[in-house]
Amino acid sequence: MLIGYARAILPQSLDEQARALAEHGCTQVFTDRRAGSSVVRPALEQALTALSPGGVLIVTRLEVLAHDHRDLMQAVMSLRRRKLDLVAIEQGVDTREADDALFPALALLARFQLDVRQARKTEQAAEPAPKGRRRAISDDDWSDIRHRIEDGELTVEEAAEELEVDPATVQRRLKQEA
Repeated sequence: MLIGYARAILPQSLDEQARALAEHGCTQVFTDRRAGSSVVRPALEQALTALSPGGVLIVTRLEVLAHDHRDLMQAVMSLRRRKLDLVAIEQGVDTREADDALFPALALLARFQLDVRQARKTEQAAEPAPKGRRRAISDDDWSDIRHRIEDGELTVEEAAEELEVDPATVQRRLKQEA
């Protein structure tokens, strides 16, 4: 099954994407009219729910899924966990092809990012934080946690515990990006 996903702010951009996705064989096209950094993308969730393992999510460009490399990595790894493939029409990405290097490259980057994060946490644990100050949420930590919250893997309270901040801090960060 081929499902399309489009995201843009301008209606004409959404229309262009939807036409391209339909021409590429998508049986359904889901659209979000939001900026790239928006955490809330209900149509993307609907598209993913409509796909069963072995299905294909089709976008016109990778930036429809993500606003930076970390966000892309999380989105692609989430697709992989769900046993879904990805096609980005304009960039020639097709994870159904045996020689497509996107998943292996992103898996390597994800492992690297986890190793770096673990090293930082180990270093931070060795140095106690000054009393009376809470540790801020780093962008590296937030990217991973945000996606895990969106995927339902973590509650806000669990995320706060893992980040060693108050749940209110996590809530504020979620509201900032909504």
